[in-house]
Amino acid sequence: MPLAEKAVQLEPKDPVAANTLGLAYYRARRYREAVAVLRANLENQADSCLGFDLYLLAMSHQELGEAARAREYFDLAVRWTRTHRGRSAEEAEELAAIHAEAEERLGVTKGERK
Repeated sequence: MPLAEKAVQLEPKDPVAANTLGLAYYRARRYREAVAVLRANLENQADSCLGFDLYLLAMSHQELGEAARAREYFDLAVRWTRTHRGRSAEEAEELAAIHAEAEERLGVTKGERK
C-alpha cells in the first residue's frame, strides 16, 4: 500500500496508479478510502479500463453495507464488460477474476445477471 500511495502522490492523475491504490485499500479492508480513490478515478480512467474501477467500487460498497449502491456499480461493470471486447489474454483473465469475486461478494447468481 505505501508504494501505491507514493505512486499516486507522484502522479495524481495516473488512473492505473489510482486503481492500484483503490485495490490496495480494498484488500486492506479500508473500504471508505477505496471508494474515495476509485470514485475520483472514474473521471481520469480511460474508458478501456473503467470496468476494473467499477467492480472494485461494487465490492467496496457491499462491504460498507450499501447493497443497492454496490449492485448499481456491479451492473454498470457488467454492461461495460459486454461492450469492451478485444482485451489481451492477461487483461481478460484479470477482468474475469475480479468479476467472479464481485459476484461472490454481492451474492449474484446466474439468474440475476443483467
